[in-house]
Amino acid sequence: MEEKYFYIQPETARGLLAQMKEMEAAKRGVDRQAYLIGEYAVLTVSKIKLRNVTTRDDDLAYFDELIKTLMELKEQGVGVVPILGYCVEPNSENGNGYIIQSRAKGEELYDDSIMKELYVGKPHLAYLSSDTDAKEYVISRTNAISKVPQKHFDKFIRDIIVLLDNDILIDFNTKSNFFYDDTAGFQFIPASNEPSGRACTASWRMPRGSNTPLLCSVASLIPRCLQRGI
Repeated sequence: MEEKYFYIQPETARGLLAQMKEMEAAKRGVDRQAYLIGEYAVLTVSKIKLRNVTTRDDDLAYFDELIKTLMELKEQGVGVVPILGYCVEPNSENGNGYIIQSRAKGEELYDDSIMKELYVGKPHLAYLSSDTDAKEYVISRTNAISKVPQKHFDKFIRDIIVLLDNDILIDFNTKSNFFYDDTAGFQFIPASNEPSGRACTASWRMPRGSNTPLLCSVASLIPRCLQRGI
């Protein structure tokens, strides 16, 4: 595999990849899995060479720029979880490989594996499973989020504006892409070039100068079942 490690030592990255192969995935998406190892998360990917469903990034120059931008924003205090590096099989058509990130602090805003039975029109989540009662869970999580300090909500909105100003599109549809920590506040989980992967991907870069609007409003962070009434 071709390796490119920006913000992690190669030896550390290789050790994580070796350890991952002996583990069960902690999270999974339609076509990828996430392994949580200490302060790191390792993601399997299969479409890293695709910027979106129609545009390729075969030399990964676009992805490399995104990684650098995310770290710059992180250093400026924006609540993004940076990508530290990746490796990719060069002969794979769409880019099979691994991405290494810092591990997000706190908890998922909502866990889709629990929430899926309350979602409407999302059959692609059928692979997720959980024994937790969804209604009790959503009430518990919404109650916890209702107690978040206003300053954290204010920063969340400021961070969204900064990300959009940097041509980074935010996907609010999958709420497990967002984490909340009592100290760090809200965090976005960007993962790769793969907006269609739906696993651990909250944001990706739009074409420069794009007029593409926000995918949906911040209100979409509130489950529809609560907006309608459970």
